[in-house]
Amino acid sequence: MEQRIEQLLKLKDVAALMNVGERFARNATSKSARPRLKFIRLGNRLRFREEDVREYLKHFEKFPSKNEAPAS
Repeated sequence: MEQRIEQLLKLKDVAALMNVGERFARNATSKSARPRLKFIRLGNRLRFREEDVREYLKHFEKFPSKNEAPAS
């Protein structure tokens, strides 16, 4: 049975997916960043799984409070 390896994203791909600059995406991998974007280091290169990027973005979802008017 053949197992497929998922394609890893480059920093510029992550930045485009999140609609932010590459510096913001790189800073999200910092040890002091909370939440911290997971990455894989291949030599001196950073690579990312799309599922990890999507999980990172979930930390920033905001749900309307009871006092907020519904969007129309």
